[in-house]
Amino acid sequence: MEPLTIKKTLVVAFDIETAGPTKDQNIIGIGVSAINSQTLEEVDSCFIPGYFPGVTKFHPDTWNGFWSNHQDKLQELEYKGDSSEEERQKEMIVEFQNFRARMEQKYFDKEFEDYELVADNHAFDACVLNRYIEKYLPGQKPLPNTATFVERKDKDGNVTKSQAFDRFHKTRSMQRGMLIVVDPSFIRDNKSGKSYFPRICELYDVPKMKKEHDHNPVNDAYATAFEHCVLIAIQDRTIKPKQ
Repeated sequence: MEPLTIKKTLVVAFDIETAGPTKDQNIIGIGVSAINSQTLEEVDSCFIPGYFPGVTKFHPDTWNGFWSNHQDKLQELEYKGDSSEEERQKEMIVEFQNFRARMEQKYFDKEFEDYELVADNHAFDACVLNRYIEKYLPGQKPLPNTATFVERKDKDGNVTKSQAFDRFHKTRSMQRGMLIVVDPSFIRDNKSGKSYFPRICELYDVPKMKKEHDHNPVNDAYATAFEHCVLIAIQDRTIKPKQ
């Protein structure tokens, strides 16, 4: 198989599920997926459950509007370990940051030529995770900074370790921007908020995705990373328009 993108880019996407939109509700699941842009193969993934049946407190709007209709997916998020709910919240954010650091290290070690961090629900997911970083990992900077502490030298040769400010993209916004150019009528007429990726698949020869967006956060993270890789390949003109 020919490389799908010009640069071998490690695309890392994350997705979270929560019991509600405010600080009074906990994260009940985190998913992270890392994909090689040239092969579309998943390099690694991380599924971090945090739902406690009978204990987790849901916001009424979130329960009535979503989780009451997706209890099968809620069961997939059940935590079955020995930690308390509070202990689990810290474990989740530590595991998330550790996974990010491992993926960043692959880029620092030059296994990949580029690295991109992406999300779908960009503002909400990062805001919630940053709240947890601030609470449980006060020595770490929030997203979009790297999870890795990078060695730096000042003008006098002194070495310090600090987190670097990182790029962080919202894949859905990039899809919208692309379609504004190649199919402006779709954007203009899309009053119901239809997803952009199916329309991109109608316009371009997009490879088949191996997992689906199904409200399990690790699968949703994979879908976001895959869609972002497709955008890079369209930019590189290695995924071409349908004839």
